Amino acid sequence: MAYCTVSDVQAFFQNYQFGADEPVSSVKVNSLMEEWTARIDSVLRMRYVLPITEASDLSLLKQICSKYVAGDIDGIMNDGKSSYMQKPEARNRDLKDEANTLLEELRMGQISLITPRLPITKLTVGGKRHGCKGCL
Repeated sequence: MAYCTVSDVQAFFQNYQFGADEPVSSVKVNSLMEEWTARIDSVLRMRYVLPITEASDLSLLKQICSKYVAGDIDGIMNDGKSSYMQKPEARNRDLKDEANTLLEELRMGQISLITPRLPITKLTVGGKRHGCKGCL
């Protein structure tokens, strides 16, 4: 299940509907949502127990996912064919950078989720610590 909905993404595109006759359809939006959810999970999987179920965590992940998807849509619509991207509020935003910053802060532990973290284990070779700086 995706971390955001079409409605969440739609909020970034006031007065624009994702229709079959538009450059971006709701089918495309759903596809992007699933793709970004999988990418976000690949980062979270290194640090947290999945699936994420805490409401406050899901709220943060919704922000991240919807910004990634809206950023991709901005790129699709910025091909010169869409009048939507001529609006200043659409041209002057970098939603993917905002999402990248949040996800990187999660990855680095600068911000954290309520969801339980995975236990940290020391790598061993033959039952002994193998000698990397993190294990010494």
